[in-house]
Amino acid sequence: MAACTPDPDVTGKALFEDPTTFRARDDAADHKDSAGTAYEHEVLEWSATEANEWVGFLQYLVRVVKAGGGALGVRNTSGGTLAAGTLVRINGYNSANSLPTITTADADGAAPAEFVLLTSLANNTNGVAYLGGSVAALNTVGTTIGDPVYLSTTAGAFTFTAPTGDNQITQEVGRVVSVGASGTIQFLLMAPTKIGSSYIRLKLDSLSNVTITGLTTGDTVTWNGTAWVNSPNATTDEKVKADSGDSSAGYLDSKVDNSTIEVSSHALRVKNSGITYAKIQNVSATDKILGRSTAGAGVVEEITCTSTARSILDDTSVGAVRTTIGVGTGDSPTFVGLTLSAPIVGQTQSVTASTAGSGAPNLLAATDSNKVYTNEGSTAQNYHTLPTAVAGLMFTFIVQDADGIRVTANTGDTIRIGNQVSASAGRIDSTTIGSAVILVAINATEWVAISSVGTWTAT
Repeated sequence: MAACTPDPDVTGKALFEDPTTFRARDDAADHKDSAGTAYEHEVLEWSATEANEWVGFLQYLVRVVKAGGGALGVRNTSGGTLAAGTLVRINGYNSANSLPTITTADADGAAPAEFVLLTSLANNTNGVAYLGGSVAALNTVGTTIGDPVYLSTTAGAFTFTAPTGDNQITQEVGRVVSVGASGTIQFLLMAPTKIGSSYIRLKLDSLSNVTITGLTTGDTVTWNGTAWVNSPNATTDEKVKADSGDSSAGYLDSKVDNSTIEVSSHALRVKNSGITYAKIQNVSATDKILGRSTAGAGVVEEITCTSTARSILDDTSVGAVRTTIGVGTGDSPTFVGLTLSAPIVGQTQSVTASTAGSGAPNLLAATDSNKVYTNEGSTAQNYHTLPTAVAGLMFTFIVQDADGIRVTANTGDTIRIGNQVSASAGRIDSTTIGSAVILVAINATEWVAISSVGTWTAT
């Protein structure tokens, strides 16, 4: 008899599913002896062809039995050859071959493994997929015998680390049998359970260290870092845990009223708009407003607010404020003793170009105070006579023409520029273009230059 080289996933499976009796499949080629004489032989007296068929049949039976009785004829429509150990799933049906079609399984999304290939299967060919079985020549380096094997996020592959990403299925598909670059894995497929259209991804063996206390309707089970504990649902009248850091602690007898305090992320917090005025501390006395008078950010402080200030604060219009302080719309208040230490924002000074000469000097009055005078356009020296000194009067003079400017003090008054002082009713002169001086009366007899530029001579 010739050596047998059967293909259990093709020849053996076909014979397994063929209802033809053993005798009906008898190979007529072995009905003759070596001399060519026909004779009736026993059923189990096989030819080489029959031997391949029945050995393949027996091997197929062994595989099916080792797979727990779970084997299915399939057609590979994945687009490429699938190697032994590839994890696959049913994705359709091929009418021409009367077989379900398979493609690779994937831990990403809803594509769990349903079967494993124990031998390679070329694209667009028929074969057998199994619920379990041993596959050798697989790389199991870095594992230990008995380690779990999981469906990988790489299509059709397996991994020794359980996927944990969002929308990834954690599906155990077998165990390591031998370790090495050519190790062995014993596969046993159990697809994840579905609820509706979603797969359950919770592993039961992760539910260890469970501590349930005072379980009531609506409680949820959560992981507090060391144990699984039950917590009340965040609803009205929620219970408050006595110690959130102690997994075995019970709950307070009082309950959250859900109007002032609420539970958020397993912690108590004040609700928005949950504190009324009545729950705020009392102010220390009458006529206090809350704010901060101390410089910088900080704790709220009480600020004294007099009854006069309150009488203005409750006014709702400008007219009401005027009525409160007793000022009419047509009134022009007089300010007594008002002193401006700096120019008012937006204030301008009057500038006059004077050409008054010696025969008719420019006689300045007290009402001209704060004006600026130049000799622009003069053809001769420009003359100015100051008014009688009154404390606070101020005049500015600027030389724009080389004919110069002369400023003369009134009877009994003097003019000081630095260390120069004029005679009584004396004067100051400058013929240098760009020279400027600001004179201020500091009393009833003295004018003092508070600023001077260029060359001025006092006589």
